[in-house]
Amino acid sequence: MWDGIRELVEHLRDTERLPADAFEGVLEKVLARERSMSTGMEEGIAIPHAAVDEIDAVAACMGIVTAEGGLKFESIDGQPARLIV
Repeated sequence: MWDGIRELVEHLRDTERLPADAFEGVLEKVLARERSMSTGMEEGIAIPHAAVDEIDAVAACMGIVTAEGGLKFESIDGQPARLIV
């Protein structure tokens, strides 16, 4: 789960939708939000997110988990995540 979130935030940085100097702050806020309450929904969907001061606009991306067994995300229905937004 944690590595999946990191990969998505890295993708935002690498595609310049997130300033490189905001990366660490944004990542920590998203991880902190996830630690406080899982964003794993049902039906294999997870939506990790956070409100951050480091950026002025919404930045989003989507990851599709192709690994067998999905990605454990402490989801409401206990199922692994396959789509992370």
